[in-house]
Amino acid sequence: FANCDFYGGENVTFDTGSDGFHSQGPCWNGRWTGTRGQSSDDMIAFTTTNLNFTQYDLPDANGSFMNMQISDVQEMQSANHRCILIEANEGYGYSGIKIDGVQAIHNGQNAVSITSQDATTGFVQDISIRNISGGYNLAAAVNIGGPTASGLLTIGTVSIDGITPRDPTTGVENVLVNGRVTIGKLLVNGLIQRPLSMKSAIRPTGANVTINQLIVTNCRGDLDLTNAAGNLQMLNLETGTFRHVVVRDCYLTGSGTTRNAQMVAITNPATTTRIDIVNCYHDGNTYLFAPFTITNVPTVHLIGTVSNGLFVCSTSDSYNLAVDGIEIIACSGGLAFNNGATSKTFGIFARGIKNTAGTTLFNYGTTNTFNV
Repeated sequence: FANCDFYGGENVTFDTGSDGFHSQGPCWNGRWTGTRGQSSDDMIAFTTTNLNFTQYDLPDANGSFMNMQISDVQEMQSANHRCILIEANEGYGYSGIKIDGVQAIHNGQNAVSITSQDATTGFVQDISIRNISGGYNLAAAVNIGGPTASGLLTIGTVSIDGITPRDPTTGVENVLVNGRVTIGKLLVNGLIQRPLSMKSAIRPTGANVTINQLIVTNCRGDLDLTNAAGNLQMLNLETGTFRHVVVRDCYLTGSGTTRNAQMVAITNPATTTRIDIVNCYHDGNTYLFAPFTITNVPTVHLIGTVSNGLFVCSTSDSYNLAVDGIEIIACSGGLAFNNGATSKTFGIFARGIKNTAGTTLFNYGTTNTFNV
């Protein structure tokens, strides 16, 4: 399809060696429901320009998309291909994209991919993604990947609601953000992190990743740490710039002691300004909040949260910590807050802490300065 208005497909089954539905901008008011079968490429694809896709070099086929609705996609193949591709190139983009209901049964590719080709720019004004059932060994249920070497993908609001892994024993990230991308607001709600070997449920990573507001709510992780391939996180801010992060009403639990499980982890060189962890429950063997060797000084708020484990682990970083109305149960190693850094400065405001088992509330580390 190219240069179309009021178009789409209903109850179509594919068995093809190429894309199922492919749309080239500009297009308006597309509707797809009940797409089934298998393809050797994307099941439903949108590209604003042909760029590297010479087979789509059509007249008047460069432009943006507006008001696209996709529902009830069941992709049956076992090959490594995306269910839905949203690609913004050469200054064009998307407004009013709604995706509801994708069942992915395949290896090593995304259910939904939002991307730009390298050395180009594109935008997504707003996109809503709901009810994604991940496949076996899925690369990521939702992958937001900007250009790599140059260019920029700019996104206003991404709303993701409801991701459930299909296979309970394997997988990687549920939500992955990488490349050269700037996001105004990323909301993730109702995510279930279940596979044994899954890494971070939500993982933004990359020096050119910027998220102004990242909100994670009502997510759950049930992890078998003994069989995990690595440390597990609900949210892992690995690299990039994150101005305001909120994790609210989330639950993380784990069995076994081979690996660590963190509700929120920050790793250098990630830059964060403020992190709020509100009304969460953590029973994940080790620490709820883990800032690892970060160089900036974020403000961290821990409010109304229960932790059955080490609450905060800090290795060699400074931060300002506000603690209000939390409960700490059966701390690992008898420490509630392990500020085991060297020659760092901490500002701590603590109110309403119930510490039922830890023998030490704060471990001061070595030659640190504490304003408590």
